[in-house]
Amino acid sequence: MLRLLTTSVLCSWRRLGNSLDQAMDVLLRQLFDVFENLHLEINCKPGKTEALLKYRGYQAVQLREARRCADGKLRLQVPGRPGIAIDVVQSYVHLGTHANVDGSCFQNATHRCSSAMAAYAPLSSKIFGRLRA
Repeated sequence: MLRLLTTSVLCSWRRLGNSLDQAMDVLLRQLFDVFENLHLEINCKPGKTEALLKYRGYQAVQLREARRCADGKLRLQVPGRPGIAIDVVQSYVHLGTHANVDGSCFQNATHRCSSAMAAYAPLSSKIFGRLRA
């Protein structure tokens, strides 16, 4: 099997949490089926394929906790593929961009500012160094 090095983003919004679970099951099943039909493999190791999952409203906590495994981590079990699960994380970094489950841009902005300062600081003394009288 080949491994495809790419990033896929699947978004689904539902009014009720249980319909979100059903939609996630359908999306995951179809995604894995398509990859299998193309003789590709999705790398589900921690840090490789991860999911941001946010339940809202009535029974949000119960539905989220139903995804919790015995080791305390949240995982999405891939339907029809026993033993394959995707870790649910609070934030994910891809190509330097931070995505957070709460939709906040603060972590991403902080990271970009610190990266810019790390690049600027060594140059600033050369550009704006002391002028000799």
